[in-house]
Amino acid sequence: MIFSSFQYNYKQGQYESIQSHSMIYITMSVLATSLLFYAINMKSYKRPLPKWYDEAKIGIFIHWGVFSVPSYRTEWFWWMWQGDKTTMPEIPEYMRKYYEPDFAYANFAKQFHAEFFEPDKWPIYFRNQEHVM
Repeated sequence: MIFSSFQYNYKQGQYESIQSHSMIYITMSVLATSLLFYAINMKSYKRPLPKWYDEAKIGIFIHWGVFSVPSYRTEWFWWMWQGDKTTMPEIPEYMRKYYEPDFAYANFAKQFHAEFFEPDKWPIYFRNQEHVM
């Protein structure tokens, strides 16, 4: 079993695959360890929930990734662009209009810098949005 990671080749202007044997060792070690804690049965599945989980009134899950770079429409951006082009035809049109024809989704990764990542301000923002919920 060979796992690959990717690095950006600036000279060729593209990502290339790198086989990593240390990654194989790490992955296999993690998998072997995780099998000790989880079995495919109801007893393993029915683990207790943390106390706060049952007491929480609302939760906010922030899903943030390279789809945030174009900041257009949906986190399903890639699928609407490369897969189902009929549900949101404006997405393939957006890509044709603003990006080179050979632009790949992976190219968004090098533009994903998270320079405005300020999680300490998120509770204040969400508290101020009470009227929206």
